[in-house]
Amino acid sequence: MNKKEYLDLKVEVDNLVIMNFNGIITQNSIVDLARTVEATLIDYNEDETKIRNIFEIIIEVMRNILSYSYDSVDLGNNTFQSNGHILISLENKSSEYTINSGNLIDKNQKETISTLINEVNALNADELKELYKERRRNRRRNHDRGAGLGFIDIAKKSKKKLEYTFSENDNNSLMYELNIKI
Repeated sequence: MNKKEYLDLKVEVDNLVIMNFNGIITQNSIVDLARTVEATLIDYNEDETKIRNIFEIIIEVMRNILSYSYDSVDLGNNTFQSNGHILISLENKSSEYTINSGNLIDKNQKETISTLINEVNALNADELKELYKERRRNRRRNHDRGAGLGFIDIAKKSKKKLEYTFSENDNNSLMYELNIKI
């Protein structure tokens, strides 16, 4: 598998590509990219609640890319940049959006990510709310840069199970892909 050397942001509605972004993701670019997607969905007269949920999920997905990326670079002052990709599409018949993201991770992170996602997938909506509150109160850290709140928040907003895969890349890294349906 080839390494991704850039962020590839692509938004597709009714099988038409309406945005394709290639570049490096940084904390500064996260909100700008999410706002661009938000404006596009507003232009397509999408439901406000769905727009807000997609906006917030995009931000969490991009933060996760920064948190877990094998090639994340610390720019100082708790600022990072990384490579990754994100694809947003709309299924015509079901009116269901899919957000697919991917980035390289250190092979040692596979178990942590799998555990976090499997934990949120095993819970119903009420249990997710309780886990979110508990983690916020306790600030229990599950990885280097957070308490694992992002996956909980994504699952709460999508109201569906999170799908993920890992595939071999090289001796030290794996390609990690997260698939979210809304």
